[in-house]
Amino acid sequence: MVAIYNDDDFAGAKHITYAFAFHDGQPVALVDQATNGGPDFYPTQNASVRDAFDRIANGTSATSGSTSTSANSSSSASSSATSDLTSDGRNGYFATPSATRGTWYFVNDNQSVTKVTITDHELTTTIEDGSSSTTVLYNRQSDYQIPQNPSQDLQFKSMDWSEGNAFTHNGIQYFSVRSWLQ
Repeated sequence: MVAIYNDDDFAGAKHITYAFAFHDGQPVALVDQATNGGPDFYPTQNASVRDAFDRIANGTSATSGSTSTSANSSSSASSSATSDLTSDGRNGYFATPSATRGTWYFVNDNQSVTKVTITDHELTTTIEDGSSSTTVLYNRQSDYQIPQNPSQDLQFKSMDWSEGNAFTHNGIQYFSVRSWLQ
């Protein structure tokens, strides 16, 4: 098995778990929806999930259609950042935990695949139609107060900025992201 995705709906006592694996050198997307006893995996009938994993396994984009590259997204996001990393409440770049860096895929409630690419200080999200957005992660100055009514200039230049916060829970390092003016 190379990856697993689980979604529990406790209100309805339902769950769905996808396992992505290879069998005899071929990619296979498995699903388990058993409610009693151990897992009962079988090949998924969900064509979106199955096709997306096939594309990933074959080294192509998980999304269909044209996609923006991470490099292009990064340059457009970085263009909205000024060269001064300590203006407007910023206190330099936020460094993502190294274990989280790379490309991650998940299936939404509507069964569409979303790709998230995490670099040392950027997060790019690409959805199935190929559109993507990148946010640059910053540390916030401890004395910075988010304006009640930010100027249009600040709203525009910070639209691709987010605050990153690292924390550890049960010995595992995580990070959270929130938009700059949130």
